[in-house]
Amino acid sequence: MRQLRNIPSFKFAVLLIAGILTGSVINFSLLVLILTICFLIAVSVYFRKLNSPVSSVCCFMIIIVFGILKANIDFFILPENSVKYLPDTKRKSNIILTGVISEIPDYDSISVKLLLRTGEIFTGKDTIFAEGIIAVTVSRNTYSKSVSAPPVLKAGDNIALRGKLLEAPGRRNPGEFDYRKYLELQEIYKMFYVSGYENVKVISRGNLSFLYQKIIFPCKEFALENIGRFYDHDESSYLKGLVTGEKGDISNEMKKAFIDAGVMHLIAVSGLNVAYIIISLTVVLSLFRLNLKYRSVITIIVLVFYCVFTGSTPSIVRATIMGILILIASVSERRINFYNIIGTSALIILILNSKQLFDAGFILSYSAVISMVFIYNLFEKIFIHKISEWNINEKKYVQNISVLFFTTLAAQIGTIPLTADYFGKVSVISLIANVIAVPLANLSLAIGFFQIITGIFSDYFSSIIAGTNNILLSFQLLFIKWCSSVKYASINVSGFSAITIFAYYFLLIFILTSESLRQFYFRFVIFIFTVSSCLLISHDFKRI
Repeated sequence: MRQLRNIPSFKFAVLLIAGILTGSVINFSLLVLILTICFLIAVSVYFRKLNSPVSSVCCFMIIIVFGILKANIDFFILPENSVKYLPDTKRKSNIILTGVISEIPDYDSISVKLLLRTGEIFTGKDTIFAEGIIAVTVSRNTYSKSVSAPPVLKAGDNIALRGKLLEAPGRRNPGEFDYRKYLELQEIYKMFYVSGYENVKVISRGNLSFLYQKIIFPCKEFALENIGRFYDHDESSYLKGLVTGEKGDISNEMKKAFIDAGVMHLIAVSGLNVAYIIISLTVVLSLFRLNLKYRSVITIIVLVFYCVFTGSTPSIVRATIMGILILIASVSERRINFYNIIGTSALIILILNSKQLFDAGFILSYSAVISMVFIYNLFEKIFIHKISEWNINEKKYVQNISVLFFTTLAAQIGTIPLTADYFGKVSVISLIANVIAVPLANLSLAIGFFQIITGIFSDYFSSIIAGTNNILLSFQLLFIKWCSSVKYASINVSGFSAITIFAYYFLLIFILTSESLRQFYFRFVIFIFTVSSCLLISHDFKRI
């Protein structure tokens, strides 16, 4: 635990999280919070001159109160004309909604789904200027005899829609997924349903900023089109998830297979993508004999671009910030402390948007990376270090497989209660699945990047690369489906509460703070027995 002492950024992040948790539940007076922060700053400055520990206590309190203030602003303060305050459309009525499409629309066989930044709403009697983002679903009119083609819609189009404005469905039963809460974390407060493609009209095009309209979205459309052209549906949707983070094409059956096999993280753009970009650019730019400073600047620009390109999800934002901090540390020749880097990335994300703290992607991403850093170090000292002492020819291969196995195990240990809570099941076969699927997914990701870049110059060479990757992707999907089909590959659980999750992490820390190997084994047995008992108690036998 000595390594956790000199980590100010990590500690500040924990304090900020405590403040955000409090501020998300209790709505305080903003004036009182601001005055409190000013008072604490004054007290801190005064006692700092006296070298008193009171100054440090005040600094900690400032961070907590700031977290409360930020959460209050993000959760409880909305503009008066926010779409959240608009009433639902009456049953037999329709309204006209105008706005600009903010993301690339998602097409399927019967509908078009898109996000719309609202402008005006016409109710027939009044014109309302609304502010906010609405999730829109435009469905084909199944009652019409004539089959009309879906409208050609692109990000940046200013469109008019005729349909119904409704609140998103919330949680109906305990333990059910709360879709309304999920959308509100993305600052989407309403849904709009349009029946019939004829009820969509494009008013104008190209209404986004130059960066998005001319660079980001055209690049993403090219990448998606390049992938979609050379693969079957499942392979295409899998590679889109690996490279661009686009999950709209992934079928429910495929998602279930990934969850049961415990490899859902493969289609979440995160640290691996950032690592590939850093390594690739380092190699390429080294050929031009650029010094470290210029290489790092160019790499940081590309990382920021890729982060925006993939939709700026919490996992990729976290990985991007960590990658940038590592590059800056390398240029400034500072020692890299991963806990401080993790803490700094969390601070930046939460200061920008405290709602991210409750996003599943944020929680799983940070719990996985902290587990891989902290728990893996323990495995390395106990197991992997001993492998290096073996005197066998296959030692290198065994060591590489062991690193992958224990890295996966560390991530699994740190995320088991969270994945159980989010997905309602725990994957038993995930360790085996990850040892094989992760290296293959890494290879497919690298080939996918190369395929898209090659496609800029030659469709022919891009298709050859895609043909090779197609075989690799098909094998991965077959393997994942096989893993998910194995009897008892996953066990269904229910009833995971905040208390259960807290107890799990308390026991985990109880083990990891062992002072001797004997004490570790003893505590580990207690831990396994307790977790197994909890899983049996919470096992949903009706869903076998």
